[in-house]
Amino acid sequence: MYRLTPVVKNLIVINLIVYVLNIFTTPAQEFGVLFGLRAYNSPEFQPYQILTYMFIHAKINPMSNNIDFMHIFGNMFALFMFGTWLETLFGSRKFLAFYMLTGMGAGILNSGFNYYFIERQKADVEKFLDYEKPGSLEFVQYLGKHAPKSQELNLDYIDAVQEVEEGVEGLTDSIQKYKKEIAQLDSTQDQEKLNQLVNYLELQRDTLKYKEEVYRKDMVNFVKNSYTYSLNARTVGASGAIFGILVAFAMIFPNLTLMLIIPPIPIQAKYLAMFYVLFELYSGLEYGGASQVAHFAHLSGALVGFLLIRYWGIKRQL
Repeated sequence: MYRLTPVVKNLIVINLIVYVLNIFTTPAQEFGVLFGLRAYNSPEFQPYQILTYMFIHAKINPMSNNIDFMHIFGNMFALFMFGTWLETLFGSRKFLAFYMLTGMGAGILNSGFNYYFIERQKADVEKFLDYEKPGSLEFVQYLGKHAPKSQELNLDYIDAVQEVEEGVEGLTDSIQKYKKEIAQLDSTQDQEKLNQLVNYLELQRDTLKYKEEVYRKDMVNFVKNSYTYSLNARTVGASGAIFGILVAFAMIFPNLTLMLIIPPIPIQAKYLAMFYVLFELYSGLEYGGASQVAHFAHLSGALVGFLLIRYWGIKRQL
């Protein structure tokens, strides 16, 4: 059954050509900037992106900053493995319609999910900025909801901010305590000694306050920039369509046993699809709009694929 069918072959060729051409573009010119899919509330959203995003794959791994072959390889390999079966069963024209509908449907729904996440993030940004002096507590709360990975990577920074805040609070308490003692002293000499101590503590507190203000400006800038990044983040790749194909394959050939590459174990198609869908659901709920991976695009493609198979009334084969 693993014969390279016409539509699968053409889709793989088109995706590979676009990927290779994209490698030679500059960051400002790369195809994802213009053709990657944005959320509906992004000023960079264009309706044509619902179609074009699915033919563009990430050329740079955001974690390593190296050329990323795995994104396109994984999608094209799955397209070859499962798409050939479906094209042979559906016919080329119907399979192409299925591929385009699942990919575009995934994009439409994913942009809707991103719209919700961004609006929620916008409300939390405004809440953070409304604080007269937002500190580490408010910053950690924001990170926990919208940038959990950044929170994990910046624990030392957060500890430093908290240490400065505690230092300012502790010095302020000490200064107030000594000033009360000064007011109760009768000896001018004792008052002078405590005044010198208070002046020294105030100097230390002013130094920490300056650091605290620098940290506060950094936190405000991070929160603003994270919102801007989310607003203009782009979704690229054929993964939505691939998940639609995977679910359709599992619905039609549920008991067909497949051999995984890593780990090399056999698994029935229905369990493979179930595992991936549940994993994407967990990941989407765990990371929300903060993840580098468009989990809800994958889930949306799976949903559209499921609905199309039901609507077309295609029966299981195995």
